[in-house]
Amino acid sequence: MRRLVLAACLVPTLAACVADLPPEVPQGSVEFAGVTYPVTSRGDLWFVTAGDRRVQCRAATREDCYWSLRAHLAAEAALADLG
Repeated sequence: MRRLVLAACLVPTLAACVADLPPEVPQGSVEFAGVTYPVTSRGDLWFVTAGDRRVQCRAATREDCYWSLRAHLAAEAALADLG
């Protein structure tokens, strides 16, 4: 019963947090190795989408999104090399 009460309190709280998110706005794209990746923003945060992952950009510029994407792809390649 205690869990049900806790869940009943958390659901409205979480819903209120999600409702306050600003809309996603396209900010262009970046290109690496012949592949184009879309860049979007939500408020002051910019993201580049690589496959099924959203990578947060270091700063709100396409150049920073490019370098964040490069770091993300390099990290994925390094993990893949580990097995």
